[in-house]
Amino acid sequence: MIKKNLIYYLIALSFILLLLDSFKLLNSFKSQTDRIIISVKKPVYTGKLGFSTFREVLRQYPNLKTLLEMQANLKRVNEELILKTRVLTDENVTFRKQLEIPLPSSYKLIPAQILGTSRFLEVDAGEKEGIKPGMPAVLGNVYLGKVAAVTESRSSIMFLYDREMQIQVKTSRGTFGETSGQGEKSIALEKVLQKDPLFIDDQIVTTGLDGLPANLLIGKIVYINSDDSTPYKQAKIESFINLDSEKMIFIITAI
Repeated sequence: MIKKNLIYYLIALSFILLLLDSFKLLNSFKSQTDRIIISVKKPVYTGKLGFSTFREVLRQYPNLKTLLEMQANLKRVNEELILKTRVLTDENVTFRKQLEIPLPSSYKLIPAQILGTSRFLEVDAGEKEGIKPGMPAVLGNVYLGKVAAVTESRSSIMFLYDREMQIQVKTSRGTFGETSGQGEKSIALEKVLQKDPLFIDDQIVTTGLDGLPANLLIGKIVYINSDDSTPYKQAKIESFINLDSEKMIFIITAI
């Protein structure tokens, strides 16, 4: 209780000294009172500045709120621009790689962003880009499959290993045959005459005899089944399709 009263006493004394100093009544005792007056005025002035700053913050609050909103919008726009730049960079890399592939100059390639994949590969190009069912899809010079269904803005591409896909092909040694999709990314090479050469790692390409562009890569032979009692031998093909890190493919609309 005594300590509390002492605090009140000191506060009252401080205000009295400030009041006397403001009326110049302490001039005769300046040397004795300056130290006390300074120690009192410093915190009072600091408190006044703090109050003024707080009052200014309240007055400027609407402007500060607007500035913060503008800053947030600028940050969002900047992040969107960074994302678009990355997408454009990826697209440019894909375009450059595709242009480096020695495909015939008569081919007209339509780029299409990948939207998803399951049994079919869905892309964002459709009738308005001139896409039609049956058109071949490629990545580089690798044959992916053919357009199976089209809407105005999207297309579904049937992979070459689909069970409904058969393609006339030849090996890098000139041996002719036909691929048959087995599903689950598996492809069989069939109708190869027993007398025709067939070796592990032989590359398989399209012949162009069934309306597809010629010399598009299909895959390579990884297994051969040869039975002399039958007129044909068979082989298993490992597809060159790898879309794990790809965002864009191309559809050939003119050959």
